[in-house]
Amino acid sequence: MPGCVALPPLPQQLVGTASHVYGEFALNSSSSWQTVLRVDELSVLRVHMVPIDVDVDATVLHARDGTVATSTREGVGHEELLLLPLAAANSYTLLLRFSGAQRSDCPALRIEASLTPA
Repeated sequence: MPGCVALPPLPQQLVGTASHVYGEFALNSSSSWQTVLRVDELSVLRVHMVPIDVDVDATVLHARDGTVATSTREGVGHEELLLLPLAAANSYTLLLRFSGAQRSDCPALRIEASLTPA
């Protein structure tokens, strides 16, 4: 069996105003990852993750009070997709939770995320 390919970790700032991230990243399946989204104008957040052997739950929270704006919890081996308009002059938190690492020796997250002014 071939060894694991070294992949970069998820970036500290996944998306910011008018940005796009695409690629394959190593993940720490025993934990979670989050970033703050600061929105200056009405924008659309799109996050797409291809099926992998690790369960990835994605949630967008309103930063001011922690309420859930949207989430996806499709389970292991399923595509995950978030599509959400974000109000101007607000902040949000994008949270990814990983579980089930034992299903894969080398879990890799393939993700495309964009924040685009509407």
